[in-house]
Amino acid sequence: MKRIRLLALLYFISVGTLIFLTYSYHEGNHNDLTKVVVTISANVVVVSLIFAALILYINNRKLKETNKTLYQIYLDNIEYRKQEKQQRELYERVIEELKKENESLHSNEQPRYKNSNLADHDKQDILSKIINVMEYSDKIYDNDFDLNTLAEMVGTNYKYVSQVINQEFNKNFSAYLSEYRVHEACRKLADRNFSNMTLEAIAESVGFKSRSNFIACFKKATGMTPSEYQKQANRR
Repeated sequence: MKRIRLLALLYFISVGTLIFLTYSYHEGNHNDLTKVVVTISANVVVVSLIFAALILYINNRKLKETNKTLYQIYLDNIEYRKQEKQQRELYERVIEELKKENESLHSNEQPRYKNSNLADHDKQDILSKIINVMEYSDKIYDNDFDLNTLAEMVGTNYKYVSQVINQEFNKNFSAYLSEYRVHEACRKLADRNFSNMTLEAIAESVGFKSRSNFIACFKKATGMTPSEYQKQANRR
């Protein structure tokens, strides 16, 4: 801005000088000095105009670049806000879904056992005894082992045992029992000491009454059939 003002001042002085000298020249002052000053003044005016045009061009170019940068920043800011909004909406949607799922679980659980008089400390005691039986007793591999048998071994009624299994493991007694039986079947399938046993024999030894039920439960728990599991185990 200061350069433009200085240039404008120089321009007006040069133009004023040029007009004055031109007027003097036409009035009869034709000396050489006057001619030189007129020529120099004219050149200064031309140079000033060129320099002014150059400065205006440079300033205009800088202004365009500045505007372009500001526009890009504006676009980036819009894109950032858009992404931020999408992430916030996704987060809120996930939170809402989790809330609904949690409410659904509680709504399914509470009405079923809302009239139960099983205290929390009794529940923990029953849970501990259930785990002890399932982990250390071979009775669970008998094909007649059922909920009533487990309740007798725990020392309480079958309703409390069923309630504790459902609430603590989020599954029923049959699914809970099948997991232990499948785990034992896996151990035998991988043990070469049981390699002479058929799948039916192994299934029966862990408490399954039918081959089809054994295969279905095994695949649900491991993702593969007993034969596939045995092949994988023998390759090790």
